[in-house]
Amino acid sequence: MEWKKLADFSKETIAEARKQLHQAVQLPAIAGRCLNLKDPGDTFAALSWDKNNNRLTSQSLGESEFHIALDISGFQLVIITENMEPVISFYLDSKTYNEAFNWLRENLNQLSFGSNKLNKNLPYQIPEYPTAKGEPFRQNNYPAFKELENYYSNANLILENITKKEKEVSQIHCWPHHFDIAALITIEKNAEQEKSKTIGLGLSPGDESYNEPYFYISPWPYPENKDNLPKLNYGHWHTQGWFGVVLTANEIVRPVSKSPQKKIVENFIDFGIGNLKKLL
Repeated sequence: MEWKKLADFSKETIAEARKQLHQAVQLPAIAGRCLNLKDPGDTFAALSWDKNNNRLTSQSLGESEFHIALDISGFQLVIITENMEPVISFYLDSKTYNEAFNWLRENLNQLSFGSNKLNKNLPYQIPEYPTAKGEPFRQNNYPAFKELENYYSNANLILENITKKEKEVSQIHCWPHHFDIAALITIEKNAEQEKSKTIGLGLSPGDESYNEPYFYISPWPYPENKDNLPKLNYGHWHTQGWFGVVLTANEIVRPVSKSPQKKIVENFIDFGIGNLKKLL
């Protein structure tokens, strides 16, 4: 897959699409979480990017061949087979979260999944979007949804390249909690996971830190000394709340150097990983 050129959207327009999608992505995550074995890491709720169809896809449901996908630009839920063939879909615009949940439960029940296994409880908190309180979903700006789809596609492309370079790196997943798509590089293993040295990197569609999409790279553990951090070719250091390097959408679509967007992100990723390895 090739890099998809990113446009210069207003932060508010992209943020509105992101809020709708962040609520919607909980639905395929719920199916993966509730219909698989309980897991303290919530990995069964994680989704993968289907690069051939440009959609986020749940884990297999139980031992079946079925998955639930979220089509970002189409703004619909899709029940798909193991071969990624659609079975039935549900367009979210003008529908409520409860209507979408009931559609999912009813159709999974018809496919012989126990509908009583599904519940709306989340093991984390997400922002209190109006759609969680009965307001219908609204796809008021299709180009903004399509733009976010391009961000996820590009992020998956960048992360796939990283998995080919690094010796020990996790699978690429989209985590419904923060709605980021990410991978984890293990630098030094420890029997106690919290003591392992790692570097997490990925794309956030925006959050309380930045009201726009951004690529990030974050080490664990955080360095004790954050003085005299090396100068970055692209992006900037983030030190409030969490530590790492960040490259915002604005820094990608409005480069002074006029460098190709993909090159800017690749340079940011390579240089950032190199610097964070030194800090670990």
